[in-house]
Amino acid sequence: MLEQGLHIRVCSRVVEIVSPFQGEVLLHHGDRVADGSSMFDILQLMALPGANITIEATGQGAEEVVNQLVELFSLKVLPE
Repeated sequence: MLEQGLHIRVCSRVVEIVSPFQGEVLLHHGDRVADGSSMFDILQLMALPGANITIEATGQGAEEVVNQLVELFSLKVLPE
């Protein structure tokens, strides 16, 4: 569950986590799908606090990327 919602700071952190990854990361919210490396796509999910986000990652190291995103999404407050 997304504790903070997908606001600009969270989206920026998602892109920081996903960008070095060589595989593909997709974020699903309702009927919307976003490329995890695209700030614009992620913002278009319009996921509010408490929303359920499904993370789909493929490629070497996918499990680590998913774990980092799950940790980020579960934070109640984003560290500075």
